[in-house]
Amino acid sequence: FHILQHPNLYLIYALPVGKNESAGDDPIEKLSQEDIKSIHEQLKIKAKNLYHRISLDRANVIKVNSIRTLRKASSLTTYGIGKKVFLISMAEMMNEESSNSLLKTLEEPFEDTLIILTTAAPDQLRLTITSRCQIVRFDYLSKEDICQALVERESVPEKDAEFIARLSGGSYSRAIELLSKDLLKLREEAIDFLRTALYPAKRSLYDDIERLTSNYDRNSIKQFLHLFQSWVRDFHRCIEGIDDL
Repeated sequence: FHILQHPNLYLIYALPVGKNESAGDDPIEKLSQEDIKSIHEQLKIKAKNLYHRISLDRANVIKVNSIRTLRKASSLTTYGIGKKVFLISMAEMMNEESSNSLLKTLEEPFEDTLIILTTAAPDQLRLTITSRCQIVRFDYLSKEDICQALVERESVPEKDAEFIARLSGGSYSRAIELLSKDLLKLREEAIDFLRTALYPAKRSLYDDIERLTSNYDRNSIKQFLHLFQSWVRDFHRCIEGIDDL
């Protein structure tokens, strides 16, 4: 639970549970200094890149403490004009207790308060919560939109932007992540992995899996699998005679 750039904007996300923490405690009060340091690092990245997904060790749920703090903060006077905005990121990570606490707030919202829940898994939210929300669906972006945004916002050369846009799967946040990767090298590794998987002898495949899991972190392996998937998709498009690759 944090204020970002404006005193009326609050961000709620999954946090680790502190030592001897109870439901009535402040959501960060009982956290270790190491946890708090990690939170500050993630928020710095988020402030520079609003598409960054906050990820913290042992942060498995959105705690009821955070939702209760939301309720308390929403009752306070708004700073200046406008509304207080509470953004609950990856709302599907709320457990039953925090969902019940949010439900009370949705049933009796305070004036000048806007609560936004974001999720890629709406079916994991309780029906009693979604029924009290206005649903706004965001579809995948087109390759052209992502390419244009990369050129205009990130100053990426158009040729590189086109390549990244094709691999992004319609997600601008994924396109931003791909900017920091050596894509051509990683894609070649994905193709080599496919060749190895087709060999009768599987020893080389096991060696490849061991090497990949040893040399790459979880996020890089996810990118590797996305590149693998995109190559297979491109292959099928070639078979169908689609030549816009």
